[in-house]
Amino acid sequence: MAEQNHDLIEVEVACALPRTQTVVTLKVPVGTTVREAITRSGIAGQPAGGRWNSAAVGIWGKRASLAT
Repeated sequence: MAEQNHDLIEVEVACALPRTQTVVTLKVPVGTTVREAITRSGIAGQPAGGRWNSAAVGIWGKRASLAT
């Protein structure tokens, strides 16, 4: 069954490094975890983005786990 548009939310995934910042906006299904959003954003495949698995992550400035 195709996802209905109302079952999607818009999120931004950001990766901030000392010299660069990348922000990707995407729509994901309600219930998507932080880990899934990072993976869907493609940031993990960019240079230095591969370290996200051990990096601190957050939602609205509050620390979160990858399973959130």
